Amino acid sequence: VRGTHICLHKEHRPSFNTIKKTIKVLSNWKINTVILENDNGFPWRKHPDIIGSDAWSVADILELRNLARDNHIELVPLLNSFGHAQAFIKHEKYAHLRENPDLMDEMCPSKPETMKFVKEMWLDLLEMFPECKHVHIGGDEVFRHKLNCPYCGKKDDDKYQAELYCNYYNELSEWIIGQGKIPLLWGDVLIKNQKTIPLLSRKIVIVDWQYYAYDAPFWDMIFYKENACGDKSEERNRLFRDYWTYNDSTDKFKAFPYCKFIADNGFDVWGATTAEEEYSKPPTPSKNWAVVNNKRYAIALKGHASGMITTYWGIAPLESIWHGFAAGAEYGWNSRNERTEDFMKRFSADFIGNEEYGTMLYDFDHKFLQKDDGFLEKSWPESNKFGVEKINPSKIESYEYVNIQNWNLQAYELFNKLSKIFNRIDQMELGNANYKPLNMQQFMNGERVNSKSLYPLNPESGTQKILGIDFLLSAGRLISLKGKQNPYGAEKVCGIPVNSAPDRLYFLVTGFGVKPDMHIAGIKVNFADNTSETVPVIGRENISDWNIRPFRAVSHALLGYTQGIKGLWINWIDNSSCKKIDSIDFISSEESGYMVAYGVTAAFGLRCEIVPEDLNVFQAKLENYCSEILVMQNHLESLYKDNLEMPLEFIEQGLQKTILFSADKLIKVYQKKIESLLKENCYV
Repeated sequence: VRGTHICLHKEHRPSFNTIKKTIKVLSNWKINTVILENDNGFPWRKHPDIIGSDAWSVADILELRNLARDNHIELVPLLNSFGHAQAFIKHEKYAHLRENPDLMDEMCPSKPETMKFVKEMWLDLLEMFPECKHVHIGGDEVFRHKLNCPYCGKKDDDKYQAELYCNYYNELSEWIIGQGKIPLLWGDVLIKNQKTIPLLSRKIVIVDWQYYAYDAPFWDMIFYKENACGDKSEERNRLFRDYWTYNDSTDKFKAFPYCKFIADNGFDVWGATTAEEEYSKPPTPSKNWAVVNNKRYAIALKGHASGMITTYWGIAPLESIWHGFAAGAEYGWNSRNERTEDFMKRFSADFIGNEEYGTMLYDFDHKFLQKDDGFLEKSWPESNKFGVEKINPSKIESYEYVNIQNWNLQAYELFNKLSKIFNRIDQMELGNANYKPLNMQQFMNGERVNSKSLYPLNPESGTQKILGIDFLLSAGRLISLKGKQNPYGAEKVCGIPVNSAPDRLYFLVTGFGVKPDMHIAGIKVNFADNTSETVPVIGRENISDWNIRPFRAVSHALLGYTQGIKGLWINWIDNSSCKKIDSIDFISSEESGYMVAYGVTAAFGLRCEIVPEDLNVFQAKLENYCSEILVMQNHLESLYKDNLEMPLEFIEQGLQKTILFSADKLIKVYQKKIESLLKENCYV
């Protein structure tokens, strides 16, 4: 099997014409399977209340089936049959199926009504796609909320979760097989909860999705080191040790280890790669990430899998990720190692008609869109523009691809200019000092190799300057506080030594699940005279959420945006009394959100100099950039509407994900900062 997966219910929903064009292109690349995940976009007969405003008609599906048949492609319907069921259970009519009344992403597997509903949906799909050999029954990312369902009982128990999951999917799979189809199931739950392995039917084909891109025969981290409940057990280590270990190394690990593990346990396995990259800003994701992920996973799948599919999740317009589909098609057909630059040149020559364009895209991507290991305050190189007029006219299907790439290049060039202004303003506010980073290594309780969340920022160990401040960082390590979404974090981390009288303490932090005005933690300063002061960490005041885009304004913290265009915050506590500080403590408030901390730095001899002339110049430049952003956003909106034929209800959602939407919000934040600084004329 050489396939692709297309998700049609995210913010960049492709038009029906785009799907037809995609099938033709994929057929030319020897793709023989396309999985369609369309949720409320199918013409449901038994449950018409679910049908969305831009759903396909029965005639549309017949046209698509005929086109796929003529191009030797199997269309495989996917139905989220357990989790990711928002499109169904958001409706009040189906609210009784929810695992939890207040949440709309999981159906309850213990309610008989759930299985009845799911089978009725599948009967509709099997009628729509009678020729399909396979069907995809979903199954990923369930039991995420650790809530005790009144029907399911206690959920934060591995064994009980495994029984619930396997009983549900074994029953559904047997029914699917009775309809003459082969069920496909996402494989992450098998890895997160090893107790599912002996219980799940071997008649199910497991689709092992792994989207990490590390261009080496090994990985620099272990995914799913913990089980689903956050435990690192010896049982789990024994089970996976041989699959994780790479040449007896302690800091290198086998790449894509779980496809072999699943195959060794008696399952037929397909690998699933990505055509996108989750942390890039639309409208175009990282080229390097998609190519490396497909290349490296195809090598790992040799001898262990009967197929490979490349997934598309609607993070960016489908027309912007042809390189990802091409990488999946090529390496799925002929797995091998080669330089990403060589692939991009070959792809560009074939798809666009110009090899030079692929080289330029690779250079831009390599310099601008690397993983989150640093901050954008570093100076960016100027990228070259390469116009649509240079494309070979015979490559008509590539026009939208190049238009989107060109828009993206211009957007990042503009963001580069803005970032330099933002950093100058930040440094005025932060001031200059002699910095003494605190050594927090022995207090760090969290790892970036955490199965629940890939914590942001994986720096090299040592001192790094962030917004001009020295922080002592530790590769893959951090302080992780407890919250309802992070029950295995620390309630308190006490006694981090300061033993001095600094003018100010700076904290490099970020948060998860942080909502406005939410009190997620406290920072306690312990003075040498046995007094103390606790400063609350509050959403929108001195912290915000790593995952929220566009960036949110906070009143007492500065944003350090990373190369993935997500944010960490530097907040500070002034020691106005100049008293000696013995130590600091981090204290969780045990709200649903939680805080992680990377570094703390003491500042001595603090000097803050505000230069009104520079601020006035910055203010004028920001006004001009606002106008420029408006022109570019209008151009992209026109591209989405006229060229990509994107449904209107999805266009605004797509535009709000772009880097320039974030830039526009940031400009407003910094305009207010400038007004405040000019008014005060001096910060300290």
